[in-house]
Amino acid sequence: MLITSNKSVQNLNIDIFINNNSPGTANESPCLVYEIDRVDVNSPIPAIRFLGVFFDPNLNFKYHVDLIISKVSRALNILRTVKNVLTEKALKSLYYSLIHCHLIYAMPIWSTCNQQLKKDLFVKQKMAI
Repeated sequence: MLITSNKSVQNLNIDIFINNNSPGTANESPCLVYEIDRVDVNSPIPAIRFLGVFFDPNLNFKYHVDLIISKVSRALNILRTVKNVLTEKALKSLYYSLIHCHLIYAMPIWSTCNQQLKKDLFVKQKMAI
């Protein structure tokens, strides 16, 4: 997988050969070739989802962080609704199952986003606590 924000590299088309085949050589098994084109910045698709992480064309992870913020906001509404009914232990369990799991999943990948997006997530997490 080639992930880059470098404009000169994004215009390259890359051929991928599977089963260690080389182009132009005779082999009993067919050679599978995949051509990878760059993602268009003006595409109507805002991001590509790969293993639960949304990669946008600029690799700033704004789309992914916005989705996490919306999930955390919905979970905050649930916590506010049940905070007077459940025990502290049950509320803590709800926090870990509804909020914490979204915050830590693939964090080494998307945590390279800008500081303002991280601050927005931090505020939402503090609201839950």
